[in-house]
Amino acid sequence: MFRILISDPISSSCIDGLKNEGFEVIYRPDISKEELLREIVDVHALVVRGRTKVDSKLLESAKELKIIVRAGVGLDNIDLNNATSRGITVVNTPEAVTGAVAELTLALVLGLLRKIYIGYESLKRGEWVKSKLIGSELRFKTVGVLGLGRIGAEVAKKFKALGCRVIAYNRSDKSELAKNLGIEFTRDLDYFLNSLDILTIHLSLNDETFHFLNEKRLRKLKKGAIVVNTSRGAIIDERALLLLLKEGHISGAALDVFEFEPPSSEVEKELLSMENVLATPHIGAQTREAMEEEAKEVVRIIKDFFKKIKIGE
Repeated sequence: MFRILISDPISSSCIDGLKNEGFEVIYRPDISKEELLREIVDVHALVVRGRTKVDSKLLESAKELKIIVRAGVGLDNIDLNNATSRGITVVNTPEAVTGAVAELTLALVLGLLRKIYIGYESLKRGEWVKSKLIGSELRFKTVGVLGLGRIGAEVAKKFKALGCRVIAYNRSDKSELAKNLGIEFTRDLDYFLNSLDILTIHLSLNDETFHFLNEKRLRKLKKGAIVVNTSRGAIIDERALLLLLKEGHISGAALDVFEFEPPSSEVEKELLSMENVLATPHIGAQTREAMEEEAKEVVRIIKDFFKKIKIGE
């Protein structure tokens, strides 16, 4: 019997689905790193979300591991090169969370533009600050989608439908996709950044995108632009973002992700203290619907994978 270890929280339908397919399931959503090193030794498949870090030490202990399934989008918590060199298949479930992350992106933009979070907190304090909460409307804004993958394309559709001018930037050519979406596409990063009222980020994190938005690039945004990040925190140089927010060059930021999670650096703590920063604790994929879709996709991936191989091959 194939043994499946799930080391992060996941829908019960995933556990039930795997058991119904005849797998032995070990569900340890709060497992410590030390326990995981012991447990992984004779496991055939590992299911993770964002909490578990699959590093070289863990992979070295995984003597029987054949596949790692990341329930969600990113793979930056997995040592891909090491896993590949050991013949371990690594798969994620990006389609399951596309709608959830796109909706959160839109919610964060609207919350920031209309200062909803400030109004809510002031009311809880017994204050009535209506005259101070002059916001800005979304329509007619120029929205830049940085990264035109599944989520970026869904975000572009939503902003286009709300009357925005949408420009997408992608390092590879996505002009045909952009045409089908009815939006503008460019591979000129300077033109892209110079044009925007709102920048929303949808890149995967790797060596090339780490601190991709550094101070030099952030300064190319129009004065008063806002920045929204629902992808990975380390794509932005948070120190540079803090500086430009203080200067007023960037008028506001909405962040669902941070370079260190939970936020722990002095820069992140200062960002969270600012009135023009709206922040959430990495909840992009945290919807019932997305988690159910993740669960179904994980079961399908593992079932199909083990149909094709035998342990020892």
